Amino acid sequence: MKNNSLAKKKSTNKEKQVENLLDDAYKIRVSDLSKSISLTHKALAISRKENLLAFVGKSLSILALYEMMLDNHKESLRMTHDA
Repeated sequence: MKNNSLAKKKSTNKEKQVENLLDDAYKIRVSDLSKSISLTHKALAISRKENLLAFVGKSLSILALYEMMLDNHKESLRMTHDA
């Protein structure tokens, strides 16, 4: 039982880390889009490593938006499809 709650706690910490990265990225998207993209890629990498599928999808959706802002429509569509 103890191991189960530890696993949940670890997952919750990782989820919070990803949420914080995505929040920070969103806040600076207008002033520093490249850093925002970098933070979102970091969130995506953590989400994939920890198998946080909802956050994988959210990260990809946000990256798709950023790609659209950069006029990279093909990449945006690919990420949207992957999400």
